[in-house]
Amino acid sequence: MDILIYNNKIESSIIMKKLSKREYEIMKYFWKSERPLCVSDIEECLKTENLAYVTIASFIKKLTKKGALKISHKEGAFIYYLPNIERNEYERFIIDGFLQKNYGTSFIGVVARFCGKEKFSEKEERELLDLLEKFEEK
Repeated sequence: MDILIYNNKIESSIIMKKLSKREYEIMKYFWKSERPLCVSDIEECLKTENLAYVTIASFIKKLTKKGALKISHKEGAFIYYLPNIERNEYERFIIDGFLQKNYGTSFIGVVARFCGKEKFSEKEERELLDLLEKFEEK
């Protein structure tokens, strides 16, 4: 286990890695589920997308290697997985990375500015809102 620092608070956690669009879509099913899921469960969820079983299994293997999923248990030939990270944790990681890369600050820094501790110019405020809207669309 590695150490992450959030808001000057040290937490024991995994090092998060950015997920591909498809990996994120698969993770949504795990986050929504109240039980562990196997490859067949995800295949059923994605049946309209015509993805092969082996393709889905490959994505799940990648998600496990990235630390997003962990093995819950095995039943016969089926391996069941659970999320190893919470959805809000991952989304905070992505948003903080985006803000750090583009603005040199974290989400908390942005909120602090909006709360009056620091002021944005009207142009900066509009640019930030436009970028966040574009980010949400992706």
